[in-house]
Amino acid sequence: MSKKIIRFVKSEIIYGGHLLAMGAVGLIISFSLLLHKCFTWDYLMIVYLIVYNSYLFNRYKEREIDKLTNPERTRHFSKYALYTPLISGCVFLIILAILYHIGKLDFLPWAGFLFLGGMIYTLWLKRLTVHIPVFKNLVVALEWILAFILLPIYYPFFSFSLPFIILVGIIYLKVFILTSYFDVKDVQTDENFKLLTLPVIFHLKTSLWLLRILTVIFGIVITYSVYQEIIPSAALFLLLTLVFNWFIFRETEKERTSFSFLYFLASLEFIFWPILILMGFWLL
Repeated sequence: MSKKIIRFVKSEIIYGGHLLAMGAVGLIISFSLLLHKCFTWDYLMIVYLIVYNSYLFNRYKEREIDKLTNPERTRHFSKYALYTPLISGCVFLIILAILYHIGKLDFLPWAGFLFLGGMIYTLWLKRLTVHIPVFKNLVVALEWILAFILLPIYYPFFSFSLPFIILVGIIYLKVFILTSYFDVKDVQTDENFKLLTLPVIFHLKTSLWLLRILTVIFGIVITYSVYQEIIPSAALFLLLTLVFNWFIFRETEKERTSFSFLYFLASLEFIFWPILILMGFWLL
C-alpha cells in the first residue's frame, strides 16, 4: 500500500501540474528579490493554487486528446479525473479561506478573475489559435504575468516602476518561450485541430531555432538592463538558463533523449530562478 501511495505521489508531482505551479511561485519570489520587496506565504499560496487549478482543468477537459501525446499523464490523471470539479471547488474555497484569514477579501474579485481565466482559456480562448497564430501561448504567458501585474494591488509597497515593467517583460518572454516549447509534443494533435502553434507553422527545426533566437533576446534584455542599472546585477545569473534552454532544444532536435524527460526538465526551470538570483546577490 505504501509503495502505491509513493508511486501515486511521485506521478502526481510530475504529471499533476504541481511543477509549473511551483515554478510560478519561484517567479514571484525571484521578482520580489530583484525588486528588493517582501513577499508573504499567502500570495505565494494563492498563485500556486490558481496555476495548479488552471492546468488541472485543462488536463481534465483535454484528457482524451492527451492520450496521443502524453499517455503516462493520461493514465495517472484517469485515476481521479471524475473528482476534478470537486478538487477545483476545494481549491477555490482554500483561496477564499486564505483571503479571509489575512483580511484581504477585497482581493477576491481579482483572485476569482485569475482563477476563472485559466478555465476560460481551455474552454474558449485556445480555439482562437485556429485564426490567430501562437495565440494560445500569448494568452497563457499573459495569464502568468497577471499574477505580477496584480502585485501592487495586493501589496501597496509594489509600484509600476521601470524595473517592475522591465522584469514583467523579461518574465513574459521566458514564459512564452517555454510554453511554445511545450507545444512540440502536441504538434500532431494541434495539426488535427488546425491550431496555429509555432511548431505547426514552422515545424520542429525552424521552431527550435526561433526559440533559440528568443532565448538570446531574453539574455540581451537582461544584460542591457543590468548595464543600465535598471535591475540588480544578480539577474545576470539568470543567463545560466540560456545554456539549460539550448541543451533542451538541442536534445529535442536530435531526438536522442525522451521528450517526456526534456519536458520534465523544462518544467523545473522557474523553480531554480530564486536560487540563481540568491547566488547572484551572494557572489556579485
